[in-house]
Amino acid sequence: MWHKNITYNRGFTLIELLVVLTIIAILSTISTIYYVGLESKARDSSRRASVIEISTALEVNKTQASYRPLQASQFTSFTPVDPRGVPYCIAPSALPDPSATIWGHTCPVGFEAVAAGVPSVGNFQAFKVCTYLESPADGQPNVYCRTGSL
Repeated sequence: MWHKNITYNRGFTLIELLVVLTIIAILSTISTIYYVGLESKARDSSRRASVIEISTALEVNKTQASYRPLQASQFTSFTPVDPRGVPYCIAPSALPDPSATIWGHTCPVGFEAVAAGVPSVGNFQAFKVCTYLESPADGQPNVYCRTGSL
């Protein structure tokens, strides 16, 4: 009598499944790392834009003799804190850039948090607005500042 040997190859082998799972794990790890880097760069871009807006608001307050403090009406287009809740800092003079190692959730010595009526010095001849960056470009400092002077 004649017997047919019929084999049914259904499904995947264990090795094939492990290879596919390994590839998926590697791709998800790479995409997660890339995404986290993009988030911090986006927050840094927002910080830079806010510092530019704050310095522009100060330029609007400029008279021929001095700058005047920020007004409450100028805070409609920007917030005085960065995306993580750390305040932007301003000094009523051209101080050196603050070191990233001393930066915390408060402003460094000589700086005050950006708010209406700040800088608290009435009329001033120069200013520096700074923020702390999470992931600066290679070789760049972690602190971004804009200055203005008469």
